[in-house]
Amino acid sequence: MSERSVYILLTRTSSVLSRLIHRMTRAAYTHAALVMDEDFEEIYSFTRRDPRYILPAGLAREDLRRGLYRARKDPPCRVYRLRLTEEEYGRIRARVQAMYARRERYGYNFLGVAANYFGYRYTAPRRYFCSEFVATMVREGGHETAMVPARMRPMDFAAMPELEQVYQGSVSGLRRRVAARRAKKDVIWGKAETLPPRKKKRGK
Repeated sequence: MSERSVYILLTRTSSVLSRLIHRMTRAAYTHAALVMDEDFEEIYSFTRRDPRYILPAGLAREDLRRGLYRARKDPPCRVYRLRLTEEEYGRIRARVQAMYARRERYGYNFLGVAANYFGYRYTAPRRYFCSEFVATMVREGGHETAMVPARMRPMDFAAMPELEQVYQGSVSGLRRRVAARRAKKDVIWGKAETLPPRKKKRGK
């Protein structure tokens, strides 16, 4: 039986919401996205639709080379791989594509974020926040999550035994890793690697 993979990308950007969540929770990562391909060209999440503005927010396709991922401060990130059968992968892809085709109907679950912070859950039709969406798609593939989707926070994915950490470092380092993978034409994900910290420039 052939095997496929999806990836869960955790980041902490410099956006207002990300900084607020980080300040309130002290979590290392504040945003989660679902990656459908090895080249990281198909990245989906519930976030701002235009990187320049907080609103409108909803289902969007993200790009490692643009928007908040290219912010002045290089965001830290972590990548997990979820191995799937062809059938499981097909179910997730079909659901994501169906939602994205009607993305105008989907909005951001701001009340769900607030409820999540206080230990509750709030759901609404066609409304998700980032980790709620990713957890919902993981369950679509037949895999359980640490908690119900509306209670999931980005860092909760680390508690899932089915997930394999394949990268930890900066977003710019991830872009280099993906570019190297494309050049070699094979999958280079293996054991988790942490890039060494960049040397700080000495003041004059």
